[in-house]
Amino acid sequence: MAASVTVLWLVAAFLGGAFSLTCFHCNTNTGDCNENEKPCLAPHDTCFTTLTENQLDKQKLPTKHLVKSCGEKKFCNQSYSMSFNSTKLYASITCCDSDKCKTIMPSIEDPKKEKDKENALSCPYCSELGATKCNNKDTAKCYGKEDKCVSFTSRSLQDNAGANSSKVSKWMGCATANLCSMSSVATLPISHVDMTKIECNHAPSLLPGLLLPMAFGPAMLKLLL
Repeated sequence: MAASVTVLWLVAAFLGGAFSLTCFHCNTNTGDCNENEKPCLAPHDTCFTTLTENQLDKQKLPTKHLVKSCGEKKFCNQSYSMSFNSTKLYASITCCDSDKCKTIMPSIEDPKKEKDKENALSCPYCSELGATKCNNKDTAKCYGKEDKCVSFTSRSLQDNAGANSSKVSKWMGCATANLCSMSSVATLPISHVDMTKIECNHAPSLLPGLLLPMAFGPAMLKLLL
């Protein structure tokens, strides 16, 4: 009996090692990175390379950030975006599934500039640093394929006088629908950021509010004439 248990344990250990995957875990603002090897834990079953592009209205050129980590295959080769009024985030993911593999570098190409075009949707907006709820809300216009209103908390771990301190921020804005199912792998263009409590709702259209005065005007004319 003891021998059988030992054999089963060895087989399980062998299979566990055979099917485990090791990926690079690193991030950089300059080029590529291939360091900090870590094994992937379920449900992560592939190696991710995520390129994010952060565009501020006042900046001529976007800020790019590369993140490598473990991820889920179902999210491979996807792109997502978020808009927070003056700040827009675009991201693209590529994958590979062998130990310490190097993926094809993601690209955020948009020849027709579709991602920069306003659509007819809007969402509540806020960006509260050092808070877990929004005290002041505004309205954010949505762009490209963004059709969801997103709300989440980000936790940034930054070194403060030699010790790690946790900085929390609350965000609300527009997002593409696939971001809502990618909460475990979505990333922001900031080092050591964890996105938590992501909530998504359908983005309401701006059109009813714009069309109401157009419909109300002729009706008033009929009453006056």
